[in-house]
Amino acid sequence: MFFKVNRKYILNRKHIQEIVKHSSQKIEILLNVSLPDSEPIILSKKEINNFKNWLDS
Repeated sequence: MFFKVNRKYILNRKHIQEIVKHSSQKIEILLNVSLPDSEPIILSKKEINNFKNWLDS
């Protein structure tokens, strides 16, 4: 149910609102909840395949 995006964030799939592709190397994950620090959640190229597999499972 959870995915570790980086050292700062662990996401629950039910809180993902939108996935925005910035380039072929990075995507931004928008949530349907607000976070205190409000910085963008960016997923690196090396984690994109793992993230997609997690979403599909």
